[in-house]
Amino acid sequence: MVVLTADAEFEQSVRATFGASGAIDLEMVPGRLTEQGDTLELGGATVVVVDLDAKLAEEMQALRR
Repeated sequence: MVVLTADAEFEQSVRATFGASGAIDLEMVPGRLTEQGDTLELGGATVVVVDLDAKLAEEMQALRR
């Protein structure tokens, strides 16, 4: 599971929820999609969670890419 987020509280919640499971390989990527989208490594990931701010036009454009 790859989780991209710039929100520290969301990261903490994800870690608390999924981090304790030995069955889930959790990779946290700090930042926003606009910053990390072009270099985000998703090879082998079964689940990808992108925490984005839909109010920001650049975030939505990065999602379209």
